[in-house]
Amino acid sequence: VIWLQIDNYIPVHLKESFIASSIFGIHISGAKMLSIMVFINTLIIVCFITTANRLTKEMKLIPQFLLGSIIFDLGMLFTIVFRSFWALFLLAILYTMGELICMPPSQVLRAEMMNENKLGTYSGFLNMAQPLASILAGAMISISAATGAVGVWLVFIVCAVLGLLLIIRAAHLQGIANQL
Repeated sequence: VIWLQIDNYIPVHLKESFIASSIFGIHISGAKMLSIMVFINTLIIVCFITTANRLTKEMKLIPQFLLGSIIFDLGMLFTIVFRSFWALFLLAILYTMGELICMPPSQVLRAEMMNENKLGTYSGFLNMAQPLASILAGAMISISAATGAVGVWLVFIVCAVLGLLLIIRAAHLQGIANQL
Protein backbone atom coordinates (compact mmCIF):
# COMPACT_ATOMS: atom_id res chain seq x y z
CA VAL A 1 0.00 0.00 0.00
CA ILE A 2 2.82 2.40 0.90
CA TRP A 3 4.88 1.89 -2.27
CA LEU A 4 1.78 2.18 -4.46
CA GLN A 5 1.34 5.78 -3.31
CA ILE A 6 3.87 6.70 -6.00
CA ASP A 7 1.09 5.82 -8.50
CA ASN A 8 -1.86 7.08 -6.46
CA TYR A 9 -1.83 9.85 -3.88
CA ILE A 10 1.64 11.29 -4.57
CA PRO A 11 0.73 12.44 -8.13
CA VAL A 12 -2.40 14.10 -6.72
CA HIS A 13 -0.35 15.73 -3.95
CA LEU A 14 2.22 17.00 -6.45
CA LYS A 15 -0.46 18.31 -8.82
CA GLU A 16 -2.30 20.15 -6.07
CA SER A 17 0.50 21.22 -3.72
CA PHE A 18 3.90 21.15 -5.41
CA ILE A 19 5.56 24.53 -5.52
CA ALA A 20 6.67 24.84 -9.14
CA SER A 21 10.26 25.94 -9.36
CA SER A 22 13.09 26.50 -11.76
CA ILE A 23 16.17 24.34 -11.27
CA PHE A 24 19.18 25.14 -13.44
CA GLY A 25 16.85 27.12 -15.71
CA ILE A 26 14.42 24.22 -16.18
CA HIS A 27 10.82 24.68 -15.06
CA ILE A 28 9.81 21.84 -12.71
CA SER A 29 6.09 21.15 -12.37
CA GLY A 30 4.46 18.51 -10.18
CA ALA A 31 4.40 16.02 -13.08
CA LYS A 32 8.09 16.57 -13.78
CA MET A 33 8.86 16.21 -10.08
CA LEU A 34 7.16 12.80 -10.05
CA SER A 35 9.29 11.74 -13.03
CA ILE A 36 12.43 12.98 -11.29
CA MET A 37 11.55 11.04 -8.14
CA VAL A 38 10.98 7.82 -10.11
CA PHE A 39 14.25 8.39 -11.99
CA ILE A 40 16.17 8.93 -8.73
CA ASN A 41 14.69 5.72 -7.34
CA THR A 42 15.59 3.68 -10.42
CA LEU A 43 19.09 5.12 -10.74
CA ILE A 44 20.00 4.56 -7.09
CA ILE A 45 18.67 1.01 -7.08
CA VAL A 46 20.51 0.07 -10.28
CA CYS A 47 23.77 1.67 -9.15
CA PHE A 48 23.79 0.77 -5.45
CA ILE A 49 21.93 -2.50 -4.87
CA THR A 50 25.15 -4.51 -4.69
CA THR A 51 26.76 -2.00 -2.33
CA ALA A 52 23.68 -1.94 -0.09
CA ASN A 53 23.62 -5.74 0.05
CA ARG A 54 27.31 -5.82 0.96
CA LEU A 55 26.90 -3.20 3.70
CA THR A 56 23.89 -4.94 5.26
CA LYS A 57 24.89 -8.59 4.87
CA GLU A 58 25.95 -8.88 8.53
CA MET A 59 22.63 -7.55 9.82
CA LYS A 60 20.06 -9.96 11.16
CA LEU A 61 17.00 -10.39 9.01
CA ILE A 62 14.24 -8.73 11.04
CA PRO A 63 16.29 -5.70 12.25
CA GLN A 64 17.40 -5.09 8.65
CA PHE A 65 13.82 -5.37 7.44
CA LEU A 66 12.59 -3.01 10.17
CA LEU A 67 15.35 -0.45 9.58
CA GLY A 68 14.74 -0.37 5.84
CA SER A 69 10.96 -0.32 6.21
CA ILE A 70 11.01 2.52 8.73
CA ILE A 71 13.35 4.60 6.55
CA PHE A 72 11.20 3.86 3.50
CA ASP A 73 7.92 4.60 5.29
CA LEU A 74 9.21 7.86 6.76
CA GLY A 75 10.56 8.94 3.38
CA MET A 76 7.23 8.23 1.71
CA LEU A 77 5.26 9.87 4.53
CA PHE A 78 7.25 13.08 4.28
CA THR A 79 6.95 12.93 0.49
CA ILE A 80 3.21 13.48 0.92
CA VAL A 81 3.86 16.26 3.43
CA PHE A 82 6.50 18.43 1.74
CA ARG A 83 5.97 20.49 -1.40
CA SER A 84 9.34 21.86 -2.53
CA PHE A 85 11.77 20.49 -5.10
CA TRP A 86 14.81 20.02 -2.86
CA ALA A 87 12.85 18.45 0.00
CA LEU A 88 11.23 15.95 -2.38
CA PHE A 89 14.54 15.32 -4.13
CA LEU A 90 16.17 14.40 -0.80
CA LEU A 91 13.15 12.36 0.29
CA ALA A 92 13.31 10.34 -2.94
CA ILE A 93 16.89 9.45 -2.00
CA LEU A 94 15.80 8.61 1.56
CA TYR A 95 12.91 6.30 0.68
CA THR A 96 15.04 4.63 -1.98
CA MET A 97 17.74 3.92 0.62
CA GLY A 98 15.06 2.36 2.81
CA GLU A 99 13.90 0.26 -0.12
CA LEU A 100 17.47 -0.92 -0.76
CA ILE A 101 17.77 -2.01 2.87
CA CYS A 102 14.35 -3.67 3.31
CA MET A 103 13.77 -5.50 0.02
CA PRO A 104 16.33 -8.33 0.36
CA PRO A 105 15.20 -9.35 3.88
CA SER A 106 11.53 -9.02 2.90
CA GLN A 107 12.07 -11.56 0.13
CA VAL A 108 13.95 -13.89 2.48
CA LEU A 109 11.24 -13.55 5.14
CA ARG A 110 8.58 -14.34 2.57
CA ALA A 111 10.45 -17.45 1.43
CA GLU A 112 11.19 -18.63 4.99
CA MET A 113 7.59 -18.18 6.14
CA MET A 114 6.12 -20.25 3.32
CA ASN A 115 5.07 -23.80 4.09
CA GLU A 116 6.47 -25.87 1.22
CA ASN A 117 3.30 -27.96 1.16
CA LYS A 118 1.16 -24.87 0.58
CA LEU A 119 3.14 -22.95 -2.06
CA GLY A 120 0.03 -22.64 -4.26
CA THR A 121 -1.91 -21.03 -1.44
CA TYR A 122 0.90 -18.57 -0.74
CA SER A 123 1.28 -17.75 -4.43
CA GLY A 124 -2.46 -17.19 -4.73
CA PHE A 125 -2.47 -14.91 -1.71
CA LEU A 126 0.49 -12.91 -3.03
CA ASN A 127 -1.27 -12.53 -6.38
CA MET A 128 -4.37 -11.31 -4.54
CA ALA A 129 -2.42 -8.94 -2.27
CA GLN A 130 -1.22 -6.67 -5.09
CA PRO A 131 -4.69 -5.75 -6.42
CA LEU A 132 -5.98 -5.35 -2.86
CA ALA A 133 -3.08 -3.01 -2.06
CA SER A 134 -3.87 -1.06 -5.24
CA ILE A 135 -7.47 -0.63 -4.11
CA LEU A 136 -6.35 0.57 -0.66
CA ALA A 137 -3.77 2.91 -2.19
CA GLY A 138 -6.40 4.32 -4.54
CA ALA A 139 -8.73 4.82 -1.60
CA MET A 140 -6.21 7.30 -0.21
CA ILE A 141 -7.25 9.67 -3.02
CA SER A 142 -10.89 9.45 -1.92
CA ILE A 143 -9.84 9.88 1.70
CA SER A 144 -7.92 13.03 0.76
CA ALA A 145 -11.07 14.55 -0.75
CA ALA A 146 -12.99 13.94 2.47
CA THR A 147 -10.34 14.59 5.13
CA GLY A 148 -7.63 16.60 3.44
CA ALA A 149 -3.95 15.80 3.72
CA VAL A 150 -4.07 15.14 7.47
CA GLY A 151 -6.47 12.23 6.97
CA VAL A 152 -4.14 10.72 4.37
CA TRP A 153 -1.18 11.11 6.72
CA LEU A 154 -3.04 9.34 9.51
CA VAL A 155 -4.19 6.46 7.27
CA PHE A 156 -0.67 6.21 5.88
CA ILE A 157 0.84 5.96 9.37
CA VAL A 158 -1.73 3.35 10.44
CA CYS A 159 -1.07 1.25 7.31
CA ALA A 160 2.71 1.44 7.76
CA VAL A 161 2.69 0.58 11.47
CA LEU A 162 0.06 -2.13 11.10
CA GLY A 163 1.94 -3.67 8.18
CA LEU A 164 5.19 -3.84 10.14
CA LEU A 165 3.49 -5.26 13.22
CA LEU A 166 1.71 -7.95 11.19
CA ILE A 167 4.92 -8.98 9.44
CA ILE A 168 6.81 -9.21 12.73
CA ARG A 169 3.95 -11.20 14.26
CA ALA A 170 3.93 -13.59 11.30
CA ALA A 171 7.71 -14.03 11.61
CA HIS A 172 7.31 -14.89 15.30
CA LEU A 173 4.53 -17.36 14.54
CA GLN A 174 6.75 -19.06 11.96
CA GLY A 175 9.64 -19.34 14.42
CA ILE A 176 11.78 -16.77 12.66
CA ALA A 177 12.05 -14.78 15.90
CA ASN A 178 15.63 -16.03 16.24
CA GLN A 179 16.48 -13.61 13.44
CA LEU A 180 16.09 -10.67 15.86
